[in-house]
Amino acid sequence: MPRALFTIATTVILFSCQHERPEGIIINSVTGNTQIDSLYISSEVPAEESKYLAVVSPGDKDIHINSSAEHPVAVRISTKDGKKNYHILLMPGKELDIIIEKDSTLHTNNLSDSLLNYITSSTLPFLNDNLNILMGKNTPKDTVVKILDEFRLKRDSIINIYTDKITKEETGLIKLHNSVRINNFLLYYGLVFNDIDPGDAIFDFTERIDHNDPFFKEYHNLALLKLMRGYLATKDSLESIESFLDYVNNITVNKELRDWYKVCYVRELIEHSGPWRKYQDKFSVSVLKDILQKEKSNMFYDDLREISEPYLLTRNGEMAYDFEAEQINGEKIKLSDFKGSIVFIDVWTTWCGPCKKQRPEVMALAGKYKDNPEVKVLMISVDNLKKAWDDYTRKQPGDFGTELYAEGGFQGDFGYNYNIHYVPRYMVIDKDGTIINSHLEKASDAIDVIEALVSENQT
Repeated sequence: MPRALFTIATTVILFSCQHERPEGIIINSVTGNTQIDSLYISSEVPAEESKYLAVVSPGDKDIHINSSAEHPVAVRISTKDGKKNYHILLMPGKELDIIIEKDSTLHTNNLSDSLLNYITSSTLPFLNDNLNILMGKNTPKDTVVKILDEFRLKRDSIINIYTDKITKEETGLIKLHNSVRINNFLLYYGLVFNDIDPGDAIFDFTERIDHNDPFFKEYHNLALLKLMRGYLATKDSLESIESFLDYVNNITVNKELRDWYKVCYVRELIEHSGPWRKYQDKFSVSVLKDILQKEKSNMFYDDLREISEPYLLTRNGEMAYDFEAEQINGEKIKLSDFKGSIVFIDVWTTWCGPCKKQRPEVMALAGKYKDNPEVKVLMISVDNLKKAWDDYTRKQPGDFGTELYAEGGFQGDFGYNYNIHYVPRYMVIDKDGTIINSHLEKASDAIDVIEALVSENQT
C-alpha cells in the first residue's frame, strides 16, 4: 500500500478515538526526533519570521494558535530550511499531534491532513510519469485535458471514501486543492509552453473559480487567468496593461485580493517569466511609472515598489550597477574595473540547459574580441552553490573571456540589481558604464551592438 494511503488508513483509527474538539486550534504535543530543534508553522517554506503562525519544538505540549479563519486554511509545518514539510488544515476547534520521524519526516494524527498531503505528494510523480504524453508535440490538447481530469476524478474518489470522517468544509478544501494543482499545470501547459489563447476551451475550468475567494491569493495566476478571460470576452485583445488592471480593480470585491492580484501581475511582467510574458510588448518603463503613481494606496505598494526598483535601474540608457564578482582564482573584480571598455555579459547557471547550449556562441564571441582591448567578455554564474560553478568551469574552462561567480544567485546583490529572474541573459554595457541592451535573446545578437559601439569609438 502506498505510504500516503497507509497514513490515511491509520489516521482513520486514531480519529475515531478523538473526543469532542474544543474551540481554538490546539497542538496537543510535538513528539519524535529531538535532533530537530524547531518546526515552523507558516504559509511559506522556508518562511519569513514575520509570517510564522507558530514555532514549536519536540516536547512542547498544549500549544494554542489563534486564528481568525472561519473556514479551514491550508498551511505548512516545516523545518527551518524547508527541506521537510507537511501540509495541515487549520480551523477553529481542531486538535492535533505533530510527529517527527527518525528521518525528520513530518506528519500529524489528523485524517484531513493526511488526505491533503496525499494530494500534494501525488501530483508531481503523476506529472513526471506522464510527461512524455502530456508534453508530446503530437498529443492533442483535448487528450491532455482528459488525462488530467481523469487523475483529478480518481483522487476525488479516494477523498469521497472518508467524507463521513471529516467535515464538509475540510472535504471541499481538499478537493479544491486537488483541482488547483491540476489546473495550475494546465495553465502553464497552455499559456507558457504552447502559447494558447487565454480564451481557449481548455481553460474553461476557470468558470468554477471564485477569484474573490481568499484561497486564490496563493494561486493568483489561476485567478488572473479567470480575470483575463473575462476582460477578453469584452475586447478583441489586451488594449493595455493599465486597462486590465482597471478591470481587475472593478471586478474584484475584496480589496486585499484585488491589490494582491495587481501586484502579482506586474511582478510577472517585470520578471519576464510565467504565463503573462506574452503581453510583454505592452509593458514599458513609462507604463510601470504610471502604475506606481496610480497604486500608491495599494495595500502591497511597498512590495510593488521593491520589485520595480531593479527593473527601472536596468533599462537601456541607465547607468549600470557597479557589481562585484569572484574570479576562478578567488580574486574579486568589479564592473568599474572595466570602465573604458565595452562589456558583454553572459548570465548563466550550471543547471540551465539553454545556457550550456548557447555557451559555444558565447565562446565564439569571446574569441572574436580576444585581441581587442576595447571589448571585455564576462561570463557570470548565478548558481546558488559556488561549488557547482567552480567544478563546472574547472572541467570546462572557456578559452577566452572572464569566468565570474556572483554570490547569492538570483537573490544576491548582482541578481537583484540586474533584475535576474531567468537565464540565460545577455547584456551589453558601453565604455562609460551605460546599459545599451539588457535583454538580448542570444549571444550572437550582441555582435551587431558591439560592432556599432566599436565603430562609434573610432570616429
